[in-house]
Amino acid sequence: MKAKILIGVLSIVAVLSACDKAERTNQLASAVVSPNVDLKVVNWGPQFAKAGTNPNLQPDGSVGLWVEVAGGQGLGEAQVIFAGKPAKLTTVQDKLITAAVDPLQLSQVGEREVFIKQSGTGKLFPVGVFKITAQ
Repeated sequence: MKAKILIGVLSIVAVLSACDKAERTNQLASAVVSPNVDLKVVNWGPQFAKAGTNPNLQPDGSVGLWVEVAGGQGLGEAQVIFAGKPAKLTTVQDKLITAAVDPLQLSQVGEREVFIKQSGTGKLFPVGVFKITAQ
């Protein structure tokens, strides 16, 4: 009889422990990707290029773009959006976001808006306008 009671108590403890773990996991997930991120762009570059040139050539041929940020705690995964298209690769560090932009996006004269998109929420943070001038 004591064994049955002990098994029952242990079962209840296991269920409560699992519920508590699931709640902690949900709290951690919401802490990692916060919709209340107050991301500020401190500096970024390059900010301009001549049409058909690559102002920050990377080994794979892409244009390297960097964004220095503040207040990015809780940003989680992010994507740099260049001229309405996601960059090939975005890396998020504590105060620096880097991206690999397709050099074909610099082939025409004009202005291209740059944003950071928070993957978990879809929230957009404006970075600036990249200017492409005639050669």
